[in-house]
Amino acid sequence: MSEKTEQPTPKKLRDAKKDGQVAQSKEVVSAATLITICSVIMALADTIVSTIQEIILLPSQLYQLPFEKALEVMTSASLDALFSLVLPIIAVTFITGIAANVIQVGPMMSAKSITPELNKISPISGFKKIFAVKNLVEFLKSVLKIALLSALIYISMIKYLPDLLNLSSCGKACVFPLLGTMLKELIAYTAVAFIVIAAFDYFFQKSQHIKQLKMSMDEVKKEYKESEGDPQIKGQRKQLHKELLNGPPPEKVKKSSVIIANPTHVAIGLYYDKDETPLPLLTIKGTDMMAQDIKKMAREANIPILENRPLARGLLAAAEENQYIPAEFIEPVAEVLLWVQGLVDEPEEDPSLDPSR
Repeated sequence: MSEKTEQPTPKKLRDAKKDGQVAQSKEVVSAATLITICSVIMALADTIVSTIQEIILLPSQLYQLPFEKALEVMTSASLDALFSLVLPIIAVTFITGIAANVIQVGPMMSAKSITPELNKISPISGFKKIFAVKNLVEFLKSVLKIALLSALIYISMIKYLPDLLNLSSCGKACVFPLLGTMLKELIAYTAVAFIVIAAFDYFFQKSQHIKQLKMSMDEVKKEYKESEGDPQIKGQRKQLHKELLNGPPPEKVKKSSVIIANPTHVAIGLYYDKDETPLPLLTIKGTDMMAQDIKKMAREANIPILENRPLARGLLAAAEENQYIPAEFIEPVAEVLLWVQGLVDEPEEDPSLDPSR
């Protein structure tokens, strides 16, 4: 079986999203929810305190009423207070949770993601999941959050210890202001810590998602063949071909992602954009003086030029302008495109690509 070394194609990512397989961080949702709840509580702090005080003082105003009537009034007032304080927090939390998920993955509805799979309840499968890297990371995150929260509480207590010890001499007038200051500071530090954890987790989940969806070269070729009949792909291809076909040579060169040369007699222009083309497209090719003109225009347009004799000759013989490269050139051209992006060293020449040998 071929090794999965290729980045997932846009089609692969779209299909995965349809199946509910997306990069999603629970920590982003947790951090957003925590910050929202704390912000709402702090914004409603005065209302919360006054409402609680009213409920505490209410029994002293009902002592003259019969017990049943007083109980009814007390219960009604308590429920009204509870709903008036809790419902806004629940509503904002619910909206924040949905928004945090939508921002990460966009609007998504997938029945497959909620359909039970028998292999997921297999004892062997469950045992493997216990030791999965993803679950280990989840466990470490939980430990880290507990440790951070404990450390922040400890630091806050140490910082305000002298003030806490002086509360007895200051009186109850100092209690709420001091506790309020400590709570606000603790919330701020906790929010920052959770945001940092959420950021790291988001990029980890994204990298794991991409790693899980990586494709083998055979899968890329197979997808390309299947996409040949896709009306949407055909439409995009026709539009791109029309632009290249009607454009003068300088425009074709400027459209190229790279020029592959041999080094004086052959020049091949290739274009690739994962959002537009399933495979690299040959934009322009020329020999002798035409090749020299292509290279000159490429230098003026700052288009990368790679001298690779076998690959240039192979593409000259096997590929036509405004057509995708043949399947046997996918791997060497992929290495060239990685070189253009600065991800790998200059690819070595492969003599087997030269048709004259």
